Amino acid sequence: MWWICQRERGDAHAYRARIDKINAAQGCSVCSSRELARGENDLGTVEPMLSIELHLTRNHKDADEIFPGDTKPWLQCLVNKHVHAQTIQNRRQSKGFPKCRLKDRILVY
Repeated sequence: MWWICQRERGDAHAYRARIDKINAAQGCSVCSSRELARGENDLGTVEPMLSIELHLTRNHKDADEIFPGDTKPWLQCLVNKHVHAQTIQNRRQSKGFPKCRLKDRILVY
C-alpha cells in the first residue's frame, strides 16, 4: 500500500509500506533512515561539511551512497592530512580528529 509522508520541511513524498508497519509507527523508510535516498538522507546531504573529509581512495562509496550513521568511513583531516576511520556521529561529537590539536580542528559545530 502507498502512503504520503509529511515531513517537517513541508514537502511530501510517497512511500510503500504494509499496514501493520504503519500501525507499529515505523513510518517512512526514507525519513527513518531505513532506506537510502540520494539527496534526502545521504551523508552528502545531511552532513555536507563532514562529507568533504571523506578519503578519496579508502572509501568504496561516495558521500551520496553512505548513511550518516551506519558505517565508519575513512576520513582525512583537511589541515594535517591525518587519516582515521570513525563514525560520523563520533566525528561530529569530537569536533575533529584524535591526532589533531584543538586549535587545528576546523569543523566545529
